[in-house]
Amino acid sequence: MTTTHWRLATSSGLKIAMSTIAAVIVLAMAIPSQARSHRKTSTSLVDKSPEEVAELRENDNPSPLKVDTSETTEAAPKNDKASNNDKDEKPEADGKKLLEEIKKELNLPFDAISKTLVTITTSAKAAGSGFIVKDSDGKYYLYTNQHVVSGCNSFKAKTLSNRTLQPGPMQVSASRDIIRFILPKYNGPDALAPSAEAATEDPVAVLGNSGGAGVCTTLYGKVLGVGPDRIEVSAKFVPGNSGSPVVTRGGKVIGIATYATMKVEKADWTTKGTRFQKVRRFAYRIAPDVKWVPMKWKLYKKLTKQINADKESLDAILALAVKWVRAPYKPMACEHTAMDVKSWISAHNTAMKKLDRVLSRGISESKRRAWNKMALNQSTKSYKKLSGICKRRAAIVRARIKSMSKCLTPFLKKKMLDNADLFDSLAKEIEKYGKKLTSHDAVVFK
Repeated sequence: MTTTHWRLATSSGLKIAMSTIAAVIVLAMAIPSQARSHRKTSTSLVDKSPEEVAELRENDNPSPLKVDTSETTEAAPKNDKASNNDKDEKPEADGKKLLEEIKKELNLPFDAISKTLVTITTSAKAAGSGFIVKDSDGKYYLYTNQHVVSGCNSFKAKTLSNRTLQPGPMQVSASRDIIRFILPKYNGPDALAPSAEAATEDPVAVLGNSGGAGVCTTLYGKVLGVGPDRIEVSAKFVPGNSGSPVVTRGGKVIGIATYATMKVEKADWTTKGTRFQKVRRFAYRIAPDVKWVPMKWKLYKKLTKQINADKESLDAILALAVKWVRAPYKPMACEHTAMDVKSWISAHNTAMKKLDRVLSRGISESKRRAWNKMALNQSTKSYKKLSGICKRRAAIVRARIKSMSKCLTPFLKKKMLDNADLFDSLAKEIEKYGKKLTSHDAVVFK
């Protein structure tokens, strides 16, 4: 559960307080290495491990938090913040009775609905959900989230009867995390119908591949809020439910389960004790005003692979920055493949090893000041170069957006812009910390 959106923040050092940060966990059970909020927050990078920092990333249109499906013993990451927070939610006294009332009120035709459900696995070892819809144009479509299939070379979509679907031409939503594929060889008659009718307190069921386990489950709840392009529900969907239909009375689909958010900062007096300080789950509406944009799979694959690569690069540099903030005068392991980052680590390590040798031999009082000056000069070079790497990355992403403007949807363009903005923000905060670090006369030799 993403996403990744992203939320790069710190207090006493690298303070990356993005204007939109919470802890979005996008629900593709597709989490090899990424992660990416909604409201303002500020958390401390210095207090986080690199892995935790990578998990705290996300943006207004959350990016996927991906999970490696080869880890079949886990339905979600061990440190999944949303899952832990759910454990703290106070159960309603009559919770079971409420669920039974919702089931009874829905009275869903499960035999028919189950024939429309689809499990999705990708070549990137990710898993999610999907469903079959017969739209107003009379065609049959496979619906899922964009982030479920984003960046993979191929994917398999299977019905619960083990029938492998053959997706045809694809269409992406211009502004929402939704994608659909025409099913030219699908003759029905089993298909869901989209509905624009959604109201608070409506009973709902989310049916999909919970945990990426390859079996479809049913999670009940109610509509908690309605917006022009999305709804909020109480059904506790989890990683793997990305792409699941949100079904209401009569088996009508009113949304597609997409992401969850969680406040990571201390609740203020306005939200303390309310549901708004806990996990919130959202589904994009699939009717009636979705603008569909036809796109070739080859182009979509290229664009989303680049977006994912930029996210991974950002996460890697952020983790590196965290290590540097925690121990600015210690050598670092070189775990990066990018040449400019490897060059920065090499230069940093060379200087720090030299300082270590001096420390091990001892230093006279007369040379203490000179060595401190050298250490400060090296720190200045380090933060300026690392900040420069981030700035160049941001410039490259923006240049790419400009060159690809004709083939980018607003949704994909925003994903790229989010990455560029995060690179720029990281650069600024590295500079702030670097200037603070080098403002002292003696930082190494006392």
